[in-house]
Amino acid sequence: MVRKKSAAAKAKTRKEAYKRQVALSRISRSWRKLLLIATAVNKFLRFRHCNVAPACSTSCLNTSQSSKILLNNVSFVQKDIEFILINKTDATNQLEDLKIVQATIKSLVCKVCRVDYERKRQLQVRKRNYLPNPITSSETSVLKCSRQYVWFQKKYCNDDLFRKKETKRVAKNFRSKYTNNNDFRDKEKTRLRTYGLKKYRNNATFRQEKITQLKAHIFNKYHTNMKFRNKYKIKKRQMPSRAIVNKLELCEVPSELKKLNNLEKHLIALQLPFMKIINLTSGKLSSRLAQKGTKGPLHCVPSDVQDTVTTLPRPVDKSMMV
Repeated sequence: MVRKKSAAAKAKTRKEAYKRQVALSRISRSWRKLLLIATAVNKFLRFRHCNVAPACSTSCLNTSQSSKILLNNVSFVQKDIEFILINKTDATNQLEDLKIVQATIKSLVCKVCRVDYERKRQLQVRKRNYLPNPITSSETSVLKCSRQYVWFQKKYCNDDLFRKKETKRVAKNFRSKYTNNNDFRDKEKTRLRTYGLKKYRNNATFRQEKITQLKAHIFNKYHTNMKFRNKYKIKKRQMPSRAIVNKLELCEVPSELKKLNNLEKHLIALQLPFMKIINLTSGKLSSRLAQKGTKGPLHCVPSDVQDTVTTLPRPVDKSMMV
């Protein structure tokens, strides 16, 4: 029992056949005409060759050599040349036929080339019309003239969800590009710096706003962040509140000791330990044990204490620099 095709299957086969026809018809009709005419001319010439060959063999015996000429017949497909001796009358008839065929083929080729040239010219004109005016900037004019830009502007203004999504997407792309691309990051930094400096110098209101913002920021950070407050006080040569509570306030340094240079401080440090240079041993535990007796800030300095203290002038060595 043969199963009948359903309507959907028939429609599908019709669609596939139509698609095949469309794919085949993409070749221009003018070129197809030219190919058909070339094949027809080739067949016509072969037929004439077959008819002329026996006549040539009989007439060659009777006619003289002066009434014979050499003719070159060129095949359009195989591109081979045949040399045949025939009478002058037959040769003239064949030459006339060949001239007619060549004229028709030449006219068809010119027509096809003209059509192709016209098609290419129209494409170039269309592309030129789509391009923006060179007076205005290319990117802005293309965006303003396109329908997509108009649609985007309308949706961005009216739809809140679309606006939020777009802002998130743009911010995400900018962050990823800023973190991964070093050239883009440097360009953005220089652009922001130059723009900020220009605006700060030229705009008085912007300058005043920035000054007030910085003052408010420093005031808030001073009252909320303890580390910032201690650093600020140390810079101003004031004692932090924690140091005062822990009774870490030191006596004032005499004026004679304030005027000492680094070498004199090294020499006096053996008797007056207001600033000590200690060789810390390597390792975390040993360095902690060595730092137990110290009070105040520590600075790791590459130095050799004995040589720097005892020998004058100071020897030139990297390990003895303070």
